[in-house]
Amino acid sequence: MKKLLFLLVTMMVLLIGCSNGSDLQEYEHSSLKDDLKGEPFQAKLPTKLPFEVELATFTPAPTEEQKESIQTFQFDGINGELLDMKAFKNEVDYGEIDKEEVTIGGETGYYFENENDAKILIWINEGMNYELATMEKSITKNDLVEVAKSIK
Repeated sequence: MKKLLFLLVTMMVLLIGCSNGSDLQEYEHSSLKDDLKGEPFQAKLPTKLPFEVELATFTPAPTEEQKESIQTFQFDGINGELLDMKAFKNEVDYGEIDKEEVTIGGETGYYFENENDAKILIWINEGMNYELATMEKSITKNDLVEVAKSIK
């Protein structure tokens, strides 16, 4: 009986310890990577998202100057979810905003909600600035942090 109780407790601890509280979906970004061929720089892309993706798009910047510094991506979920991601080669100034510090893969990032209730996560990965933004109530700060951790 003690062995069974020990085994049960050990399994529960392992399950709880391995759970990050987030139900992210695996995402294969090879088609977006193909869209980036020939672009001035290659943004890293998420491999996990907080919903099943129906459509993922890369929108090239309208001018050559902007193409050198920004890339914009949109992820649409099968149930109407929406998540935007931007990658910037240059530093982005968000001004004086009330933001919460978060840790993303050992680096410091910042989370905030704007006046329109958009949830926004910003961070730097290997010298490139990234921004994730959503208006989805079902997507949490933790979800955004986990998406950020998954970029490759």
